Amino acid sequence: VVASPDGRLVASVCRDGGLVVWRAAGDGAAAIVDLEPTLDAATCCAFSPDGRSLLVGTRRGRTYLVVLE
Repeated sequence: VVASPDGRLVASVCRDGGLVVWRAAGDGAAAIVDLEPTLDAATCCAFSPDGRSLLVGTRRGRTYLVVLE
């Protein structure tokens, strides 16, 4: 689990390799990003310094940039 630099978003890599990004404040009930697990499962993630994107690392050594705007 990792929080964005401004504390407004929280990202978590799920045990099954999926990835979810939540709003930290407010109702928090709806995920704003919900990536289903694939064969190239997510294993780690980190927010950019401005909090507008998320770098995701996978089991196969690949990285993906998820733009959150």
